[in-house]
Amino acid sequence: MTVSELEYTDIVNYLHIDAEDVTEAEQAMIEGCLEAAKNFTASYTGLTEGELDDHPDLAVAVQCVAADMYTNRDLVTGGTKSSVNVNRTVETILNMYAVNLVPGGED
Repeated sequence: MTVSELEYTDIVNYLHIDAEDVTEAEQAMIEGCLEAAKNFTASYTGLTEGELDDHPDLAVAVQCVAADMYTNRDLVTGGTKSSVNVNRTVETILNMYAVNLVPGGED
């Protein structure tokens, strides 16, 4: 299987969810996660959509990322007031596009 062949049902199966139990809203969320996971993988690797298909193992990575996005939808996970755990997937995606980062240690 290739990245471009991945569909909603592949992610539902990966998540071990009974497709009959999925609401329309959840289906839309899973489809959005799949699309975001494909974009994330392309941005992270620097490969085009066509080049992603040259590496069948990336389909597994996309499924894993999409499942993580669906399962861990919150920006902040666990922790206490003094130690907040930011969702690593969200942080990685935002960091790839951040243009307002200030380099440290320069005066």
